[in-house]
Amino acid sequence: MTSFKTTLLLATMLAAAVSWPVAAQQARSGSGTSPGAAGAPPGTGGASAQVSDATVQKTGAALRQVAGIQQELSQRIQEAPSPEQRQSLVERASQAAVQAINNQGLSVDEYNRVIQLTQLDENLKQRVLAAAQAPR
Repeated sequence: MTSFKTTLLLATMLAAAVSWPVAAQQARSGSGTSPGAAGAPPGTGGASAQVSDATVQKTGAALRQVAGIQQELSQRIQEAPSPEQRQSLVERASQAAVQAINNQGLSVDEYNRVIQLTQLDENLKQRVLAAAQAPR
């Protein structure tokens, strides 16, 4: 049962993981480029084969950390008494997410590309979720 809850939590976080680092990177860089825009063509069924096992492992580890950050701070963000405090917590969480991704040896662009590909490729999604659940 715990494994199912963990899988469900990570799957939910995987869906949410797409927007967090993207917004953080856009805010930091101030550029108008879209991270992951050079991703796989629409309808790509073989995206999983294009992503190395090492990248999947790094993405899974980063996802686990980003999910932990999001889980830890989401209630505090909702309960913050002022918009300024909420914004401060959101910025802190975004910075922590970017740092977690970078600590795995990935750029935010690389992480976002893999996360976006998981939306198109069920096999890749399962590989990333398995890597996120692997003990470290």
